[in-house]
Amino acid sequence: MSVFLSPIGGASEQFFTDQGVVLAGGLLYTYEAGTTTPQATFTDSTGLTANPNPIVLNSSGRAPNEIWLQGGQTYKFVIETSNNVTVTPGTWDNIAGINDTSASSGSSSEWLAIAGTLTYISATQFTISGNQTGTFTSQRRIQAVVGAGTIYGTIASSVFTTLTTVTVVWDSGQLDSGLSAVLVSLLTSTNASIPGQFAYFVNVKDPRFGAVGDNVTDDAPAFQAAIAYCESTGMKMYIPEGNYLFGSQITITSPFDIDSADTATMRWNNSSSCGILLNFVSSTAALATMNFPQLYSPAINSSFSIPGYGPSSYTYNLASRVGNAIQLNGGNRLNINLLYASGWNAAIQVGATPTVSVDNININVNTIDFCVYGIATYTATAGSLDIAALVFTANTVWAKYPIYIDGSNQNLVASQFHITGQSFTNEVDGSTIYGYNINNTCDTCKFTVNWASSGYAADSTSGTPTTLINPFLAGTATSNGALTDGNATLGYWNGQFCEFEIGPVMAYGGGKPGASPIPTAGDTIRIRDAGAYNKITMRYSDAVNTSPIPVSTTEGESNYNGGVGGAQYSKRVFCSAAVPILTAGSGSSYFYAYHQLISVGSIKQVSLEPFDGSLATQGLLMWAESNDGTNNREIKIQFANPKTTSSTATTVYFWLVIN
Repeated sequence: MSVFLSPIGGASEQFFTDQGVVLAGGLLYTYEAGTTTPQATFTDSTGLTANPNPIVLNSSGRAPNEIWLQGGQTYKFVIETSNNVTVTPGTWDNIAGINDTSASSGSSSEWLAIAGTLTYISATQFTISGNQTGTFTSQRRIQAVVGAGTIYGTIASSVFTTLTTVTVVWDSGQLDSGLSAVLVSLLTSTNASIPGQFAYFVNVKDPRFGAVGDNVTDDAPAFQAAIAYCESTGMKMYIPEGNYLFGSQITITSPFDIDSADTATMRWNNSSSCGILLNFVSSTAALATMNFPQLYSPAINSSFSIPGYGPSSYTYNLASRVGNAIQLNGGNRLNINLLYASGWNAAIQVGATPTVSVDNININVNTIDFCVYGIATYTATAGSLDIAALVFTANTVWAKYPIYIDGSNQNLVASQFHITGQSFTNEVDGSTIYGYNINNTCDTCKFTVNWASSGYAADSTSGTPTTLINPFLAGTATSNGALTDGNATLGYWNGQFCEFEIGPVMAYGGGKPGASPIPTAGDTIRIRDAGAYNKITMRYSDAVNTSPIPVSTTEGESNYNGGVGGAQYSKRVFCSAAVPILTAGSGSSYFYAYHQLISVGSIKQVSLEPFDGSLATQGLLMWAESNDGTNNREIKIQFANPKTTSSTATTVYFWLVIN
């Protein structure tokens, strides 16, 4: 049995209600032409599997499978809502498959000849008698017979005064004085007649563009042709299911809407030219929504996996990550959605230019894997304008720097960055949030990381120290002229008026099963510093360790056991001090503790509370002071003997309270 693609709903056509809303759950019935006798359609060109009748549209208002019609047969189509309310136009009758010449005399052509007196105006305009604006609707396909032959295009607009003036964007060729006939597509602009050319959609697999999606053919030229068409017409581009391979970077210079199938993949094999460049340097106002599918860098193989990543060993090459999955240069009022990115230098890179700022941008990503930067704000051009009102949200990010802010050449203000699921940083010198040259260039921003793993993990690549612990918050600034104490090679964050809320992993060290425990010393550097006027909230900071942590008479973070029992996050830490013999009247002894909630930029009040009677038994006094101005995170604790007799050596137990 021969089957032919249906001109209605055949290849992912999208249906809408009369109000222009996507017809999710709509019902498409198929009958024998002119009757109410159901007639089967088929899911593909083999004609072996029938579609259900009615066909229930998915959440995107599309048939879940293609629609193919039996050769030699004509059909009647009826479209209704899920509540059986007819949707305009309601019924199409006497419909045959495209190019089915065997259908009965009632078969349809995909083109309708339009009667009226035609007058050639210009290469892109003609007039026709009467008010025919209802026929020549924007985005409807059109065919014209001219002196040079037959040409095809898309209607841009039609206006009626005494005649109807029609403006067309032609695929190729142009009108001439030999204009003798015009035909419009059988279906209206909300139901386009050419396979791959849908309601307000340009399908990259349309034969005019020729994308293949076989994971072998270079689809970059086809995508660029479809993009150029959308930029000139304002139509939405659709990326259907397929594995698209690219030998060069894809560039978009004017915003327009993009939609894509979740199962579509886009993979590049050229490390010197890859990813998607949104180069909006001359077009800032957009009101566009761009939905991208799965994006894979040249570091990812043709099987869409990371070479050297498991299952029994991890030897993947960190240096193989190249390019930017999406690079935004300038832009305003955009929604950018990305399903998945893997193997990139940056999954998302955002930068302004000296003439075009970045304003009112929403970026949503489901998953970022194996990248250097999850999102990076960066521009190489000095004197660039600001980034403002940028909102980035991701579910899961695995990157050396999940959030990276570069303030070298641009300001970042009034923006938000949220990782709502999990954040993984499992390589040397990584940091969950990192600020590069951000002094006086990053302010009034908010950062939220719901679950942060920052250190060695079971899937760290070979050679990563098993004791690796990275900061949650770091940067390039130094505090007191130097890095803190050698426990990390990263500096400090020194943006201002920013808020941070970080949820550290509490269940196991390093964040994943198989990782080494949190080290027993030096873990108080998890927040390097926060500069001035910033607010840091560490979740689980009310957790209390059950074993006393000994404070030390030797100054230095490495001498303080900040890793036991989650004390590095606690506002109330159970401590002990081995107080020596103190002479009568003036004898005193000093101890040092370190806490990551204290820094120059986050000064806190500290106090001590006795745990038992060990202090009172000796008649000793104790007090503490934050010594952050001299040494970040340092708390100086003093014990003194006011009695007239010397005390005896004793261990004192107490609570260190951070207010």
